[in-house]
Amino acid sequence: MYLCGVNSDLVRYLFCKTTKQCKMIKEIRQDLYTQSEYAKLKGITRARVNQLVKEGSLQTLTIKGATLIKV
Repeated sequence: MYLCGVNSDLVRYLFCKTTKQCKMIKEIRQDLYTQSEYAKLKGITRARVNQLVKEGSLQTLTIKGATLIKV
């Protein structure tokens, strides 16, 4: 199998030579957190995390409307 396409940062397609089809593989990323998860991780409030996101201090990724924080 080899990588035949990437739909987003969370979904990858692998091509199988025997079946000649692409298979969707959902990847669970360990470096992405929601704002509330990140707040619990750092011991700060969710409002402060939201403020840091708006300031541009944190590296973020938006997937289907959800803002995820990349660590």
